[in-house]
Amino acid sequence: MRTLWTYVWVAVLLVSLSSCKKKIPSSIIQPGQLENILYDYHLAQAMGEEFDGNERYKRELLVQYVFRKHHVTEAEFDSSMVWYTRNMEKLNDVYEHLKVRFETANIESLAKNFGTGKKMLPSGDSINLWPGRPLYLLTASDLTNRITFEIPTDTTFHELDRLVWNLRSTALSSDSLGLFIGLTAYYSNDSTLSITRLLPVDTLCALELNVDTLPLRHVRGFLYLNDTIVRDTIPSVVISDLSLMRYHASRQALDSLKQVRERKDTVKVEKKETVPTPAAKPTENTDTLKAINKRLSPNELRRRQSSESR
Repeated sequence: MRTLWTYVWVAVLLVSLSSCKKKIPSSIIQPGQLENILYDYHLAQAMGEEFDGNERYKRELLVQYVFRKHHVTEAEFDSSMVWYTRNMEKLNDVYEHLKVRFETANIESLAKNFGTGKKMLPSGDSINLWPGRPLYLLTASDLTNRITFEIPTDTTFHELDRLVWNLRSTALSSDSLGLFIGLTAYYSNDSTLSITRLLPVDTLCALELNVDTLPLRHVRGFLYLNDTIVRDTIPSVVISDLSLMRYHASRQALDSLKQVRERKDTVKVEKKETVPTPAAKPTENTDTLKAINKRLSPNELRRRQSSESR
């Protein structure tokens, strides 16, 4: 009987403890989704600080992009933040995760842009080489309608490498007419390999370039927004989720390339050199013919005729 009452008291205690733990209402944005929203929200705010004067409207465009990306309204976001500010332990947990994400992003950015902390970068067959920001706003205004970059190569680039430029485009106006994206590899012998594409908005893009066996000098890329203005509105597109992945070729592909080269070298070795035959010595008939064809003087001609008549 005591054992039964013990189980009853334990059950009552567990129920009471669980009731003390405050649940998040279903109408409130859950912590995981809120973390992702706030990550992009603070990035958008930081980028918006770059716009002053007549370009202040771009700050609001970036904030609206965040809500659109995560499929929430501004009212839903505001009401959720009110609830979390009244339950600071929940909001504190969210920002602890955000702190780790921002610190990791800053370390990787420093390592790529300033050459420090290379041990913290991914090693192996793939690596993210993207040198710029994680978020851009493109408009038809001057100096804000394009993204360009150049990456010099080093000994970590190999033959048959594959470059993949990933990004997401989100149109903030109905007059965003299109994006032109391009990636070019420049080789040491001044030859180039390029790929260019018209990129529709509101899509996830992956532009792939397969590098040849020639030594690379550098890689360049561009993203250009068509700057045609329709109905007096300025087209605007947010570019996010940027990465430039480099993948080394598989062992099988490298072995195949090695076999092709070995076959070419074998053909060169087995090919015999043609030895020129020495010229034959002239015979007596040749000498006689040369002597006959030689032009004679009138006196010599008369002597030869007189000797032949005898």
